[in-house]
Amino acid sequence: MRDLIASELRKLTTTRLVYLLFAGVAALAVISVLDPGTGASTFERPFHEQTFLFFTSLLTRVVVLVMGIRAITDEFRHGTISSALVVTPRRGRLLAAKAVAVALTGAALAVTAWAVMAGAASVVAATEGATLRLDAGAWRSLGGTTLAGVAWGVIGLGIGAIVRSQIVAIVGGLVWLMGLEDAVRGWLGDLGTYLPGQSGLALAIAPSDRAAALGAATLTAYAVVAWVAATYAMRRDVT
Repeated sequence: MRDLIASELRKLTTTRLVYLLFAGVAALAVISVLDPGTGASTFERPFHEQTFLFFTSLLTRVVVLVMGIRAITDEFRHGTISSALVVTPRRGRLLAAKAVAVALTGAALAVTAWAVMAGAASVVAATEGATLRLDAGAWRSLGGTTLAGVAWGVIGLGIGAIVRSQIVAIVGGLVWLMGLEDAVRGWLGDLGTYLPGQSGLALAIAPSDRAAALGAATLTAYAVVAWVAATYAMRRDVT
């Protein structure tokens, strides 16, 4: 299994896509900090209330989701899934290895985004004569952001394995996260906080450990369901 995971990680790290995604999350993190309205008073608020944390988390989840989707749909698109299954006939084992690979990559993307965001915010704060406060909420957001990266990678993998069409999977995921979920949340009321996008954001901007734990449990459940559904979907003919 270790060799299989290493092989899947090699597939991800030997393509230009993953490096473009890392550059993308870094750029998005910097852009999130560069708000014209940012002043010294901005940094007096608790870390979890900072606008740049919200937008960095909002955009990073999209990048990680796309990475997870492409990790499997690229194989279907280019026909390499057949040769992968010749080497590893047990489809559940192959999907598990891919899940570990996208989880690790998703975590790395999330940590990169958070670190660049914090670094950029520290520089901006210094130019405004203030100091970025890395309080307990900041470290809670780092842990939550990392876990969200893991979960979104696996969710993307699950969606890609079920849908198989790269364009449909990516467009559908973007439409849901960037608009449709907000509409559904308004209709569901309080239950809307348990939707996947809201759960992921709760991990990064949670005001308390309890709220973060609830978001972690909910988003992890979505990731597990996505992986299980993908395992069954992989039983279909791949040719």
